[in-house]
Amino acid sequence: SRSVQSSRKGGEGGAAEVDDLKVLLGRQEGMASEARATAQAAHQELSHWRQRVGEVEADRQRLREAIERMRAEGEWRQRQAVQEQARLRAMIDQSEAARAKAENSLMQL
Repeated sequence: SRSVQSSRKGGEGGAAEVDDLKVLLGRQEGMASEARATAQAAHQELSHWRQRVGEVEADRQRLREAIERMRAEGEWRQRQAVQEQARLRAMIDQSEAARAKAENSLMQL
């Protein structure tokens, strides 16, 4: 279109060139408007995903804390079970010793 513009002469050529420039300007404004709308939509989507990431991070942290509590509780229960086993083993040993002593006393009779 440049060659067409440069070949035009006189007032008519200048007016046509201005009209061509107006058309180009209109196109540029349209593209700029579309770009702004696209940027705004992208910004809204980015905001949405940032919010979702924040929610997921909060969920993940809550789950990590729950896992840690469950792990600690599991370890505590395991220690309690070991202590209970030791207590029962001691009771069995005492019972065995008392039985052996009673048997020994009975044999002395």
